[in-house]
Amino acid sequence: MAKGNKVLLTIVSTNSDMHSILKALILSKNVNLNLIVDSENCCNNYFIIHQFESEIDNLNLVNTEKTEDFQIQDSINEIEELCNDLDIPLSLDTKIMSDDYNIKIVQDDLMKIKASVGSVVEKINYNKNQIKKLSVYRENLDCIIDKTIELNKVLNMKYFECEIGLLSHDDGISLKDYYENISAVILKIGSINSIAKDIYMIIYPKQFEENRDVIKSLNWNKLQVPEELYGNLADIIGQIDKEIKVFQNNIDELSGIIELNREKYKDSLLKIYNFLKLEEEIDEISNRIDNGDNVFALNVWIQNHEVDKAKELISKVSNQFFIKERTEEEIDIAVPTKLDKDLF
Repeated sequence: MAKGNKVLLTIVSTNSDMHSILKALILSKNVNLNLIVDSENCCNNYFIIHQFESEIDNLNLVNTEKTEDFQIQDSINEIEELCNDLDIPLSLDTKIMSDDYNIKIVQDDLMKIKASVGSVVEKINYNKNQIKKLSVYRENLDCIIDKTIELNKVLNMKYFECEIGLLSHDDGISLKDYYENISAVILKIGSINSIAKDIYMIIYPKQFEENRDVIKSLNWNKLQVPEELYGNLADIIGQIDKEIKVFQNNIDELSGIIELNREKYKDSLLKIYNFLKLEEEIDEISNRIDNGDNVFALNVWIQNHEVDKAKELISKVSNQFFIKERTEEEIDIAVPTKLDKDLF
C-alpha cells in the first residue's frame, strides 16, 4: 500500500468505558484496524493518560462486566467439553450476540444447562470409561492361549504366589538367564502382538520374596484382570461381554436424553461460547493497554479514510474520550502492511 494511508490513533478514555470501547471496536465490521499495538514500541502514553485524568470532569468510575470469581478460560473449557459431549459444533458468529447479554446472565444460563444435562453427560462418560476398561481386560485375556485357566484359583493359592504379567520380547529373553537362580515356575501363556509383548505366568513359594525383586528388575508389567469375575478364561470373557453390553445399553438410553436436549440448548451454548470468546479477546487486548488510576490509552492503526467512522463508533459507547491522531510520517516505527478486517 502507498505510504500515508494509515493513521495511528491513541484512544484515551476512562477505565470504566474500556470494555465497551474494546467490544465496539472488535465487533466493528465497517472499520479496518489493528488493535494490537504495544505502546513501548511506538510512544509513551503515560503523559497523555495523566493529562486526561487531570482535565476530565466527573470520571465514571463504575467497573463493568468483571466479576472476581469468574474465570473465562475455565468456562470456555467447560463449554467446549459440554458441546463435544452433546455433539454440537462450535463456531464464532457475532450475529447471535445481544447487547444485554452479560457475565451474570452467562453464569446463570450455564448453571441451568449443566444442572439439566451435566449429570447425564457424567453418567455417559462413566459408562464409556467402564467399557474402555473392560475392553482392555477382554483384549488381554483373549490373548492367553489356554482358555481353560481359572484365574481366580491360580491367583489365590494358599502356599504359592502367582503373578501374570507382560514382558517385552527382549526382557523375556533376559528372564531365561534367571531360571537357575530363582525358585519359580515360569510359563509363557500368550502374546499381545499389538504392543509386542508376551504374557507370562510366574508361580513361586510365598517365602521366596526375592523372586519379586527379580521380576521388577525386568520391567514387569502386571496384567490387570477383573478380580470380581470367576470361572475359566472363556467364562470370564463371556461375563465381560455381558457387562459391556449392559454399559452400552445405558449409554444408548442416556444418549436419547442428550438428543432431546441438544436442540433445546444448542442456541444458548453457542451464544455463551461466542460471548466468552469475545470476553477472552477483550481481556487479551486490555492486558496490553496502558493504564492510569482511572484512565487507559489504546493505540490503534487504522485506514485514514475510516478515522471518522471509528470516532463515531466510540462516541456511541462513551461520552468521555479523547483521540490523538498521528500519521505514518510522524512516527518512526514499522507500519503494518495489512490491517485486520475481522478481529473476531
